[in-house]
Formats: sequence, C-alpha cells, structure tokens
Amino acid sequence: MIRVIKKYSKNIQRVLLFLLASIVVIYIFPRQGKFRYEYSQGKPWKHSTLIAPFDFPIYKTAEELKSEEDDVLVNFKPYFKYHSDIQKEAIGKFVDFNSKKRKNIIKKYPFLAKNLNDSTVLYDNYINHIVIQLGKIYNKGIYSIPDNMTDVATSSIIILVKNNFAESFELSEFYNYQTSYQALHSSINIYLSELSSTTIHDVDNLINEFELNRYLTPNILFDEERSNQERADILTNISLTEGVVLSGQKIIDTGDIITLETRKILDSFKKEYESSLGRSSGHYFIVIAQSIIIMVVFAFIFLFLFFFRKDVYRNM
Repeated sequence: MIRVIKKYSKNIQRVLLFLLASIVVIYIFPRQGKFRYEYSQGKPWKHSTLIAPFDFPIYKTAEELKSEEDDVLVNFKPYFKYHSDIQKEAIGKFVDFNSKKRKNIIKKYPFLAKNLNDSTVLYDNYINHIVIQLGKIYNKGIYSIPDNMTDVATSSIIILVKNNFAESFELSEFYNYQTSYQALHSSINIYLSELSSTTIHDVDNLINEFELNRYLTPNILFDEERSNQERADILTNISLTEGVVLSGQKIIDTGDIITLETRKILDSFKKEYESSLGRSSGHYFIVIAQSIIIMVVFAFIFLFLFFFRKDVYRNM
C-alpha cells in the first residue's frame, strides 16, 4: 500500500490540488442571484413593464421608521426603582460616625452643650433633628440620572417602582443631590437659629463639620433593564410594512418617472426577490451549477497542461 502511494504520489498531489482549488473557488464564489433592474428616484423606468411575479409587502423607508420611532417614544416613560435600604444604611452611618465625635464637637462648639427644657442638651436634639430630616428627604426620594440621560428635564414623567408598585411621577417631585443638600442645610439653619443665638458663620462651620453630603446618596435609581424592555416593547408595535403588492399587479410602466412611492415598491420587490433566492431550492441549484462549471474549468486547465505544457504539469 505504501509503495503504491509513493508510486502515484505526484498524481495524488495533483488530484488533491485540483479538489482544493475547486473547493476554495466554490466557497468564495457569490451564490446570491442579482436583481437585474437598475433604477433611481426621479428618473424614468428604462425597462419593460414590470409585473409583480409574487405577493410581497411594501417596506417603509429608514427615514419613515425613524420618524415613527421618535413619535412613539415621545410618550415613553423611563423606569426608576426606589431603594429603601439606602436610607437605613446612610442614617446608620451618620449616627455611628457622629456618636464617636460627640465630645470633640461639643468642645469645639460650646453652644451645643446648652440644656433644653426636656433636660437634654442641644447636641442630642440637633443629631435627632438631622436624622428626622434625612428620613424625610429619603422618603421623598433622591434621584440620580445616568450620564446618557442628562438632557432629561425635571418636568419629565417617570415610572417609579416602589414596594412592587409602579406609579407615574414628575421628576421634579423628588430631590436631586443638590436640592437634597440645600433642603437639609436650610432645615438645620432654621432649627439652630430658633434654639440658639449662634452666628450664621458658626452654623455653617458646624454643618461642614458633620460632612452631611456623605450621607446623601440617591435612592431612586434608573432601572436600565426594565426601561430597555419597555422601550423595545413599544418599538415592536411599529409595523415595518405599509401595504402589499399582489402577484400580477402592475408595478411600473416603461418611461414612467420613479416617484418616492414607486421606489419604495421597487426596493421592497428587490429585497424580497434577493431574500427568496437564499431560502428557496433555486439557491441550491445555483451552488450545484457553480460547482460543476468551476470543476469543468479546472479539468480543462489540467488537460491543457497535460497535453500542451508537460513541463509545467510535471512540476505540479
């Protein structure tokens, strides 16, 4: 067996080369049928009268689909989710952190050691007031807008999911980071001015001492997954087509000017024609025919070399 292979090794190599070359050319050869009509909008139809050979839908243009998408997305409301755990965590951190600083802060701001009517010092009431205000702010909600949605107006309507209930709200009904800090700062100012005669400068320094911005974390967060799903559901309701051309129906006559509507029909016909070639039995006949032609051409090349260019054939 080995002797036979060695004896005919050259011929085996030539056969393998023939098959390999044929396979490569067949693989890279275009298999899709070509639409034989050429046309441009605003110019006359140069071909014979075109009759629809089969039923096909009329597809909307990309511009029409984009316009419809923009129209339906005007009423799209993004989803946000309320996170109740953020409030508990932030207030807990505030209480823990400032209980450790109690002595130092009272020493630095002696007016906080003032005894109130209920036998408590101002500092403790002050801390309690901040906790209550933080709770109110978090209960109302602090929203955060993703970077790719910075153009969203505060008058925009959102869907807020809280305790498994979804409800529409205007974004302005909630705090953002800046307004939440302003509300907390203002509340503390009013509270301290009523209970002590300290200066505004001391109040500002005291507020800065507590680093309240560290305890203001957005708890109304954009729900990207649900928003994308809702957006996709809305867009799926947009039809890609607008009507149908029936088999046997005249599409265009020779010499007719190609209008926008006619171009849409021709584009739709071209799309359906080319896609039908890929999914019909004709596609396989094209591949078979191409394979036969390519192999016959290579066979003629080999025969030509064998009979007329033996020097080249021997070196193969």
